[in-house]
Amino acid sequence: MRASTNPVPKILSWNPGTAPSSVTKEWAQHLDRELRSSLENPPYGRADLALTLAGHVKAFDALHDIPEVTETALLPPRIGPIRE
Repeated sequence: MRASTNPVPKILSWNPGTAPSSVTKEWAQHLDRELRSSLENPPYGRADLALTLAGHVKAFDALHDIPEVTETALLPPRIGPIRE
């Protein structure tokens, strides 16, 4: 995996914690709502960043499909879709 396609630094740049295992669905959903909020990000919210976050979470979940990564036990459980 090239560094440019590695989702781990992209997810960690959103400050969920210090390790990949600190990423949770609750954290991702909270950040998604915060980004889309016009109160937190006036005047219209940042739906573009919320979509970027959703894409990073999807790529992060895809790491579970790589046996070498799954064997490290550093990943949290799959997050799944953050918008329901």
